[in-house]
Amino acid sequence: MTITLPIEQPWSRATRRLRKWLYAYLLLWGSGLAFVFGTTHKPVGVALVLLSVFPYGFSIVDAHEVQHKLHAAGLYKHGAWQVVVGALLLNPFVLGFLIPISVLWTTHRINRRLAHRPTTYAAGPS
Repeated sequence: MTITLPIEQPWSRATRRLRKWLYAYLLLWGSGLAFVFGTTHKPVGVALVLLSVFPYGFSIVDAHEVQHKLHAAGLYKHGAWQVVVGALLLNPFVLGFLIPISVLWTTHRINRRLAHRPTTYAAGPS
């Protein structure tokens, strides 16, 4: 029985950081929206939504790094500049979560494709 261990890729560390910052952003943003629309503590909700900008910024920086490394490795055709443009167009208060999520999804697909790629060995002397 063989067990395949995950291979550490150049973008793995930045992907882990991206995931953590995305969770922090979604937690602050979601709880802020819950306070704004679900309770009478609207100032607390607004403060939480505004505070969500900080983890969002860090997640965009990490998403840019991951996308840059994927593009540099020739595994993804879109450049890292598109992360920044997307972050500016889809602001963190409306649809900004789509940018880091799409980078994480792309990274997951590429890692899965690399894990299932057949390994070729050079023929040595017999």
